[in-house]
Amino acid sequence: MNQETLKYLTRYVWWEKPDEIIKKNPLRVIASAMRYANSVDSYKKLLEIGEYALKETLSKAQAGWFDKPSWHYWHYILYGLKTKIPPFPKRGFLQDSKDSKDSSANSPFSGRLGSAKSAGEISSNDSVPMIADADIHTLLATKLKAICYEANYKDYLDIANILKHTSANLLEGLENVSKIFGEDYPLIQILKRLTFFEDGDLYKLQQDDKIILLQAIEATKPYFQPKTQENANCLNKPQ
Repeated sequence: MNQETLKYLTRYVWWEKPDEIIKKNPLRVIASAMRYANSVDSYKKLLEIGEYALKETLSKAQAGWFDKPSWHYWHYILYGLKTKIPPFPKRGFLQDSKDSKDSSANSPFSGRLGSAKSAGEISSNDSVPMIADADIHTLLATKLKAICYEANYKDYLDIANILKHTSANLLEGLENVSKIFGEDYPLIQILKRLTFFEDGDLYKLQQDDKIILLQAIEATKPYFQPKTQENANCLNKPQ
């Protein structure tokens, strides 16, 4: 495991001395970064730890290591959009029936990948915002900013419709959040929230809209990859 990167990630561990936590429980350091690293630079640094270590952290996660949006997000990113999200780690021996069920039952994907309509297949009955292209990009950034604070069905639906019906894409939308509203907005938190549909009134979202959002998340993956494939291959193997 890359010790230099691991030491960098201890900035997300505030309850114990860096050297001690690295020695005692390095996976706890990685989990904390997977949960709390919200800047693009920190996120890219986290990926340098390697896919193997990230997957191991998920498989050995204990209660309190992740929040639910991070739990869903990392399973989709590391295992693909059709993955069955395992039950969320909880404290104690009992889990309520909702959390202990196989999450695949609520997944937008069950052999339906690619079933959502593309921009070229939208019928005249679909609701397409009649807004100038520049305003569409501003609207997308505004909607992405909004979900940092509240999970609102209308915002998620608008984001899905913009991505489905216009030339706007999620990565540009995130960049515009920073340009319009400042560099302090947690862009990675926005990505995580777009993979979790159990908050607020998000149960109203249709399966096709969820698929559009998750496919947009998947399309951002190349932007965050380690700088060199050689480095990535090395880090993805157990050491």
